[in-house]
Amino acid sequence: MMQASSSSRRRQPIHDDETDGGDVLQRPSHQPPATSRHRGATAARSQPHARGDEAQAASGSSGQGQQPRVRAADYRPQPLDRDSAAAVGQMIAGYGPHEDTIRQAMASLEEATSDLCEVEETIDNEAFVQLDADYRELVDAQAEAKTRKTSLEALLRRLEGEPTVLDPATEYSNLTCEQLEAYSALTTRKKYGQSQEYVSFRESAWAAVEDSAMPPINEFLPAEQGDEDDDDDDIQVGGTRQDYKCPYSAKLLIDPVSSTGCPHSYDRESILSYVGKGEKVCPASACNVKLSHRSLKPDPRLAKRVAAYRRREESRILSAPGTMIE
Repeated sequence: MMQASSSSRRRQPIHDDETDGGDVLQRPSHQPPATSRHRGATAARSQPHARGDEAQAASGSSGQGQQPRVRAADYRPQPLDRDSAAAVGQMIAGYGPHEDTIRQAMASLEEATSDLCEVEETIDNEAFVQLDADYRELVDAQAEAKTRKTSLEALLRRLEGEPTVLDPATEYSNLTCEQLEAYSALTTRKKYGQSQEYVSFRESAWAAVEDSAMPPINEFLPAEQGDEDDDDDDIQVGGTRQDYKCPYSAKLLIDPVSSTGCPHSYDRESILSYVGKGEKVCPASACNVKLSHRSLKPDPRLAKRVAAYRRREESRILSAPGTMIE
C-alpha cells in the first residue's frame, strides 16, 4: 500500500500553485514537454511584476527602491525659447577662442614658411607646396568656424523675434550644411584668391626671396570651371610692390608701424616725431588720411619682410665683384 501511494504521488500533475512553494517537483528528462498552459504560467513566473513595471513606466513613476526609468524623449532635441537666448549667446562666444587658435596657427605657419623660403631662396620646391596646402586647410577651417557661428547667430535672431524655435537642432544643421556645401562648391580661386590671410601668406613667401612686386594671386591658383564667370572688372589681389622706405624720412624702415586708416607704413621714431601729440596728414603722396598715435600700430609681419630685404641687400653687396670683405 505504501508503494502504491508513493507511485500515485509521483504521477500527480504539477499545478501552478505548487511551484510557489519552496519544493518544486522536477520532471524527468524523458517526460514530454509541458502543455501550452504550463509554458504560459512558467513565462509569467520568469518575468515577475512585468505588468506592474509597465504601468509604472507609463505613469512615469518607479517602485520603492528602484531608479527612475530613462525615457528616450528626454534626450531628443528640445525647443528653444527666449530664456535660452543667453545659452545660445555663450555658444557663439565660445567660437572666439577657436577662431583665435586658427589665427595663431596661420601666423606661425606664415612665419615658418617665410623663414624656409629665405633659407632655400625659392618658393618652387616640395616643402613650400606642402606648407601652402597646410595653410589652405587653415583657411577652410576658418571658413567652417565662421559658418557655424553664423548659423547660431541666425538662431539667436529668431529667438529675438519669435517666442519659440521648435526644432533648433534641425534648423541649425540645415543652415550649416547649406553654407558649407556652398563653400565646398567654390573654385580654388574663389576660396583662396579672395582670402586676405592667404594673400598675405603668399606675399610673405614672395617677399622672402624677391624684391619685385608679387604677381596677382590668381597666377598661383589654377583656373577651374566656374572661374570664367568672374567679371573682367574684378580687382585681382596682388601685384603691388612693397616699399620698404618710410614716406616721411625716405629711409629704410626701422621698427615699422602701419596706419589703421590707410595702407602706408612708417619708421616708428620718424613718424611719431612728425605727428607729435596731435594729428597730421599722412606724408605719403596723394594721401589725406589723418594720423595720430592711436592710428599707428606695430607691424611685426612687415618688420620680418624688411629684415629679409636688408639681408638680401647685404648679400648682394658682399657678392658683388670687387667687394672687399675685411
